Amino acid sequence: NEGSTGVNVYADPAALQTIIRNIISNAIKFCNAHDKITITTIVQNRAVHIEIEDTGLGMTPAQVSGLFLMEKRSRKGTSGEKGTGLGLVLVKDLVELNKGQLKIESVINQGTKVIITLPTPSN
Repeated sequence: NEGSTGVNVYADPAALQTIIRNIISNAIKFCNAHDKITITTIVQNRAVHIEIEDTGLGMTPAQVSGLFLMEKRSRKGTSGEKGTGLGLVLVKDLVELNKGQLKIESVINQGTKVIITLPTPSN
């Protein structure tokens, strides 16, 4: 865990827990035992950026662009874990309902970075 601590965001706590839990679960699912998962928070321009980055399997550009389609397809994890293929669709909806943005960057065999941007409370 790196970056700012004690950061406040304007978001539903239960939704934020679901978002973070799902993304970390996916990172674990697509990493091998020696891979690394880093969580970083950055406060910038009245927003909080939560970056969850892993050094796992990564994805092709086509896989990244298909993540939010409602078609039921799922990749098996590094240990054969199964999924529904709907987790990131839910995550994206929850982020947007909390007035945030979701961005995914990935390189095959190098890992994936998920960036969640949420507003800070108004002053």
